[in-house]
Amino acid sequence: MINWLKRQTILCALLMIGSIISITCSTTSAQDSNNGKTEESKEELKKLLTTENLTIENRKDIAKRLMKSKFGKELLQEAVKSTDAGLRKDIAGVLGKIPEEWAQEELINLTLNDSERDVRIEAVRGLGHHKNKKSVKALAQVLKNEKDKNVRRQSAIELGELKDGDGIEPLIEVIEEDVNKDNLDVRYYCIEALGEIGSKKVLPALYSILRKGTWGIEAGMHNAYYLDAAIEALAKINAPETPTEITKILLGDNKWKDNMPKEFEGSPNAIGEHIIEFGLKYIGNPWASTVLDEVIKNSKDQELINTAKKVKDEIAKEQQKRKEEEQKKEKQEKK
Repeated sequence: MINWLKRQTILCALLMIGSIISITCSTTSAQDSNNGKTEESKEELKKLLTTENLTIENRKDIAKRLMKSKFGKELLQEAVKSTDAGLRKDIAGVLGKIPEEWAQEELINLTLNDSERDVRIEAVRGLGHHKNKKSVKALAQVLKNEKDKNVRRQSAIELGELKDGDGIEPLIEVIEEDVNKDNLDVRYYCIEALGEIGSKKVLPALYSILRKGTWGIEAGMHNAYYLDAAIEALAKINAPETPTEITKILLGDNKWKDNMPKEFEGSPNAIGEHIIEFGLKYIGNPWASTVLDEVIKNSKDQELINTAKKVKDEIAKEQQKRKEEEQKKEKQEKK
């Protein structure tokens, strides 16, 4: 009887141990699967690399899955050689999400050598995510040598986003020397990029834009856009010497007569009026009022004075309106 009880006890114990092991194994397997530790097969990953799957929304997720796999690098390097330009473009978007040197090298190669404009643009965007000197150098090369203005424009945008001082000189070179009419908007984005970089090293170039008023070519309203972009860039940098420099330019330290474009003909200070009315009015920077006061006080051009007074009144009204709206909002919140 005792032996029978012992056998039953041992049998129950073994059954319990077996159940525990089974549950543990099952749980561990599920955890591994949920944590993404289960290795995806090469074929499974390859199916992801299609234009149907590589949407803008899921590129980051796919990039993470590929980074975890020993097949990821191999599959992406195969995909960038595809004859399908749409797929190469999507792969460039994925490579931008992978912070590895080999991924950056693939992007540089696409940027400089791919035959399709849209692929090069996407590769340029991807380089903007690799925030280092190598990207800056490649983007500067694109800005200088690329023929397509859309690719160059994107390169200027990315150089601004990278905020690296090494990007300043290539941007200024385009602004000051590239007078091809086909590249007018490229120069505009280069001016914006200087404001994004935010270094005081860009100030002379921005002051020069205001001082010249234009580059002596028939650029249509692009000249006005350049002035506006320069004012906005200066407002972002917010250097203490900027109000003084702009005041000097408005009061006569300029070359407007030498570079007067057609859209500003009829008034010797039309460029100054534009800087005041469409630049200083909208930047939302306190030093705008300082500049306007100096113009009203010291300018010898009545039209310029009148424009400055008008803009100063408009700024004051806008500030009062904003103040009243804030007070109204505070009262509503207290109720």
